[in-house]
Parts: sequence; structure tokens; C-alpha cells
Amino acid sequence: MNCCPRCGYSLEAPSTLAQLRDWCQRNGRHVAPDESVDEATAAEIVDRSPGTLTNWRAQGIGPPYRRIGRTGRVRYP
Repeated sequence: MNCCPRCGYSLEAPSTLAQLRDWCQRNGRHVAPDESVDEATAAEIVDRSPGTLTNWRAQGIGPPYRRIGRTGRVRYP
């Protein structure tokens, strides 16, 4: 179980790919072929705003992520 680095709020995210796909299907979201989700989906999964994820990335904390392509779009594996 992960926790918010600031407030200690539990970040209960789907722990397997099957659970992630099921969660996304139930919530009208998409899992990419590389098994990652976009920033808005990741924010919804951990019940935080996309801005919070941006701040966490800038501080070097939060869930793992990677940048894709020349535009530097952020994806969460």
C-alpha cells in the first residue's frame, strides 16, 4: 500500500494488470497497449488531481511515471 507523501492518505491502486483493466473499464477509462494510463486516469485512481501528480513529479515523489515521445507526455505504468 502506498501513501500520500504529505498527508499519509492511503493510495489504494489496482495492483495487477487485470484489476487495472477492470477498474478502467468500469470507470470509462483506457489502458494503453503498453499497459500504462494517462495522467488524468492515474490521478483518478489515486483520488488526487492531475496537478498534485505534477507537483509530486517535480518533487521526485509519488507513483512511478515515464515520459513518452517528443512532446514529453506523461504515462503511468
